[in-house]
Amino acid sequence: MIYNLFSYILLPFVVLKLYYRSIKAKDYRKRIQERFGFVPCICEKEPIWIHAVSVGEFIAAAPLIKEIQKRSPDKTILITTTTPTGSQRVIDTFGDSISNGLVFHCYAPYDTPGFVKRFLKRTKPSTLIIMETEIWPNIISLTKKSGSRVFLANARLSEKSLSGYSRFQRIVGSALNCFDMIFTRSQTDLNNFIQLGAPQERTVIAGNIKYDLSIPESINAKKAEFLKNIIGIDRKIIVAASTHDGEEKIVLDSYRQILKNSEDNLLLIIVPRHPERFNSVTEEIKQSGLSFARRSTNEKCHHKQVFLADSMGEMLLFFSVAKVAFIGGSFSNTGGHNPLEALAFGVPVISGPDTFNFTDEYNGITTEQCGIVVDNKDMLGQQIEKIINAAKSDNLSEKCLQFIEKNRGAIRKICDEIITE
Repeated sequence: MIYNLFSYILLPFVVLKLYYRSIKAKDYRKRIQERFGFVPCICEKEPIWIHAVSVGEFIAAAPLIKEIQKRSPDKTILITTTTPTGSQRVIDTFGDSISNGLVFHCYAPYDTPGFVKRFLKRTKPSTLIIMETEIWPNIISLTKKSGSRVFLANARLSEKSLSGYSRFQRIVGSALNCFDMIFTRSQTDLNNFIQLGAPQERTVIAGNIKYDLSIPESINAKKAEFLKNIIGIDRKIIVAASTHDGEEKIVLDSYRQILKNSEDNLLLIIVPRHPERFNSVTEEIKQSGLSFARRSTNEKCHHKQVFLADSMGEMLLFFSVAKVAFIGGSFSNTGGHNPLEALAFGVPVISGPDTFNFTDEYNGITTEQCGIVVDNKDMLGQQIEKIINAAKSDNLSEKCLQFIEKNRGAIRKICDEIITE
């Protein structure tokens, strides 16, 4: 009751935040009605509803969705996100299925009873699968009350998140008890969820879905074209992936340090996490004094020092050409982003000290010598250079691929439980 009251009281501020974000990213203004439950009526299809808040969660969900389609080819899939970037990634990935009416996408409703009930009335999902750590009490409890099965997949809960949720343990614990099953990534996540109130008998370790990433067959052709027409052959490429405010300067400073000691065929590709920051990152690169090109202008980069990837949905392409990848969000107290995509291409990773979103993964990465976690920004350039120089002699690429392969299998475990038809 108290949670519902506050959900309505805070709603005007949530809408104001949406308006503020739309000033920088105009796509937030589109399809606003869906956030209030006004979505297309597909209730007769009784879809499997998968909620992935944004790009990172959807990347994890995509192979799971494909496995569900493989096992239940006639079943309709409803995918919800909350960000335009997540929405665009859904469209890019499942465009054909959307055209055929087998996949639908819309924005998730705000977690107030009226909006959620309207959404459920129009969609009537048979199953809800929530990705990672999206614990919305009304969405979870009202979907369960409607007769649907409810699952939490790839569930992760860091110590920091546990501390935050613990302040609302009664509300959160009640929501967690609505799940038919909670599939956690690791023993640490399982322990944290149980401490928060999850039912022990229905909380299991399935592993991290992100290890099950499959490389699209089309990537090789795209890679060859990208190398030939845009950046040039035989360049040693450093990818700075999913960078946050302040991290570009750290990476650029480190890169200038590397350039003093290295050959001139190096190239730094910077991929900012949020598209609304593309222009400010451009200014940061200009201030560095390094020559650069932008992806959005289709400018050739054969003799440039920096390439700004101001595009969406091309991260796998950039990893496919890299020698080493810096994983952003690790110098910004964000907890770091997914390092496994790079490793799936045999690319060793390097990260700053803030990796609490992927603690177990980085423990394995460092143990298996697939990457390095640096304690401070001053060490970054030196360690990137070390990886580039050691990559071939130390078989780093092979170590990365082996690490990914031995940790696969989460999707099979989850689908064996969820798909009963």
